[in-house]
Parts: sequence; structure tokens; C-alpha cells
Amino acid sequence: MSQDANGDAGWIWPEDQFIARMKRERQSRRWSQERLAEEVDKVTGGRLELHPTAFTKLERENDRRNLRLNEAFFISEALGLSIARMLSDDDLSSVQERLHTLEHKRDALQAEAHAALSELDRITALIVEIQGEITDLRNAGAERAESSDGARRSRTAGVKPVKAGTKPVRATSGPAWKARSRG
Repeated sequence: MSQDANGDAGWIWPEDQFIARMKRERQSRRWSQERLAEEVDKVTGGRLELHPTAFTKLERENDRRNLRLNEAFFISEALGLSIARMLSDDDLSSVQERLHTLEHKRDALQAEAHAALSELDRITALIVEIQGEITDLRNAGAERAESSDGARRSRTAGVKPVKAGTKPVRATSGPAWKARSRG
């Protein structure tokens, strides 16, 4: 930052503002100083020879060389910006707004992620609980099946199995047989 004629700090000379903007624009495009010199050469059709070392001297903090009006015009043309835009600080305010917006979105996403992780933990615990219940029900069902098989075995312990294709033999004595034959 420079001082104005009255010695007030914080005031930026238009030339300093232009050069700072030129450097930011060059870097945001990931252009080297050589590439910017080539772009200026294209715009001027070779009429203005601006060597890459000129950009080094312009961008230096100390012992900076002065920017000429014709250089400022063609540099702004090569960058696709007007001289008025090169002298403004609007890119910083828009970048700061974008930064603030992105930080806000990041914070919101972090809160959502935290809530989602909590919900994931809750659901995982429920799944484990339900799997335990399923295991318990399967074990209880297997125990019931074993006990009913055992009861069936004890009821049929004295009964001889009938071979397929043979008729069971009826008992000829007993009250049920007599009641049927009478009537």
C-alpha cells in the first residue's frame, strides 16, 4: 500500500491497483509472466514488445518500474478486462462474498453430516438389536421343534409302523367294535 500526497496510509495509487489486479488475474489464469507477454503480443500484433522481465519489474514490491498508459491498455485487453475494471477492487469483494457463502455452506454440510452420522449410529444399533431378536426367535423355534419331536417320539414309542400297501388290522374285541356291528 502506498501513501497519498498527504501521507494517509491505506490509499492505493491507481497504478498499484492496476498492477495488483494484473497479477491476480494472471495468477488466477495460471499464466506465467511469459504467457502474459505472449498474450499482449497477440493483442498488439507485435507492435508493443513487452518482455516477461517487464512484468517481473512491474510486480516487484520494491523498486517497481512505472506502468505506461499504452502498456496498461494492452495488458487489460490481453486479460479481457477494461482499464476501469483493472482499477477496481470488485474482484476482491466478490471473492470475499463467495468465500463467505462457501464457508456457510461448509458449516451447514458439517452439521448435516454430524446429524447423518448420529442417525447412522442409531440405525446401526437398531439393526444389531433386530438381528439379536431374530437369532433369539430362531433359537426358540429350534428348541420348540426339538421338544415337539421328542413328544411325538414318546407318543408313538409302542406303536409299530405300518408298511405301505398293507391294511391295518382291526381289533375284533372292545366296545367300539361292538357298537358298530350292532347297528
